[in-house]
Amino acid sequence: MKSLTQLISLASLLALPALVSAQSVWTNAAADFSFSNPANWAGNAVPASGADLSLAISDLVGLDNGGNFAANSLTIQSGISGMFVSASAETLTLGAGGISNLGLGVDFQSTLLTTATQTWNVGDGTFTIGNTFDVTTGSTLTINVGSGATFLFAMGQPNPDWNGFINFVGSVSTASLRVTGAGFTTQNLSRITIDGAEAQLVGDQLSAVSAIPEPSTYAMMAGVAALVLAAARRKFSRPVVQS
Repeated sequence: MKSLTQLISLASLLALPALVSAQSVWTNAAADFSFSNPANWAGNAVPASGADLSLAISDLVGLDNGGNFAANSLTIQSGISGMFVSASAETLTLGAGGISNLGLGVDFQSTLLTTATQTWNVGDGTFTIGNTFDVTTGSTLTINVGSGATFLFAMGQPNPDWNGFINFVGSVSTASLRVTGAGFTTQNLSRITIDGAEAQLVGDQLSAVSAIPEPSTYAMMAGVAALVLAAARRKFSRPVVQS
């Protein structure tokens, strides 16, 4: 029979929350850029579906897994920049964990999908969308940019219609939000907001559309101005009373 102390210890262990799984860290130790090569990952293990990916070396990641790889999140470590390319038609999917950029940024030259509402913390890095990109139906991708950030939509081929929405937040007035690829469509633009305001494309720059007052607002403003002017006239037209 287990002692009371053993039972209490067992109950305490069962009450602990589940441990957070460790990140799958890309090292490219085999120097062949192969996603499917265990030697290129810390711990000599290829990430399982739903993994939290982390780039620990400035290098490209060659998706050669033969299809879609679904990750929960992506972290770019300090001082690091990365690039994702596909060997044939591989796709990278990001789940609710989004992206945390602690380094210089990332360039997606493989097809990229987001499957849940999530946040990308760009910081002051450079992010490039260079291939087909979509935001899943009913979800919003929040892109939080720093003052020195550069975010490029550089899709070369006509991009499919986006099903979800993108909202840029953070230092949007000083960050560079640009469209440099011919694949960016009018429908894509219609799904973007900047700090919640409709986005517009001026040259190659994305910016928020300034709010334009409704006609009724103009009428109210004119009425207020007329009242102020009338009050001022009455004040200055009163005769001066001499004592």
